[in-house]
Amino acid sequence: MFPLRLKSDTYATLTNFFSYVTTQFGATVKAVQSDNGREFDNSSARTFFLTHGTHLRMSCPYTSPQNGHAERIIRSVNDILRSLLFQASLPPSYWVEALSIATYLRNLLPTKTLAMSTPHMALQPPPRLQLHVLS
Repeated sequence: MFPLRLKSDTYATLTNFFSYVTTQFGATVKAVQSDNGREFDNSSARTFFLTHGTHLRMSCPYTSPQNGHAERIIRSVNDILRSLLFQASLPPSYWVEALSIATYLRNLLPTKTLAMSTPHMALQPPPRLQLHVLS
């Protein structure tokens, strides 16, 4: 979860995300799905995806059913976020913190796609090598 103030921050955040995934999980991003937003459909983003071997999938224009799954996830996260802020009696200025917690909670829910496992468990970082120095 990377909240953006401006859509122009997308490219820098995207490059940071790719580095994060590689470093923390030892994985690569295989595909990115976009709803035809110009923040992904530009020459620098396309070049970035090509150099990283990432497939950019664009939804067909005016076909909201293609974005249905993502829209449902966004709606669920927003519902959790609003509930957290309301129950804690916090002002909207805590939106980013509540979004982070809502995303974390959403990733703790089991899903059929992962055979009732959770996204949190499926994306555990690889074990780190431990160096023992004997003296």
